Amino acid sequence: MSDSELQKQFMKLDNLVDHHELSDELQSLDDFLGELQEEEEAAPVKTPEPRVHWRKRDIDENIVYARPKSSRNQSNKADHIRKTDPPISAPDTNCEVTFAPETVGCTDMLTRWNEQKFNNLATALTR
Repeated sequence: MSDSELQKQFMKLDNLVDHHELSDELQSLDDFLGELQEEEEAAPVKTPEPRVHWRKRDIDENIVYARPKSSRNQSNKADHIRKTDPPISAPDTNCEVTFAPETVGCTDMLTRWNEQKFNNLATALTR
């Protein structure tokens, strides 16, 4: 046998091996697909629940898709303005102060609080 004939035989053998490997691969994929189909058949099938669409209807039982602007109740827009409470009577603003307070207690408390915060800050910075 010449080299070319040997090479042809090797090519045929190589093709047969490739064909056999591909056949094995296809068989394993086919087996896998069969298993998947069996699992799918064994799984309970969920039936989808029907969706409920509520629709508004008018007096004549016709479906109302949207209210026309003319039928909107315009009187409800200004409900916050129309109150039944009596008006509040404010005290007269034309008055004079007859005395000035001599001391205000809040300033003493704020001064002590500021001093305490300053001391705390100074202590924290010196550490």
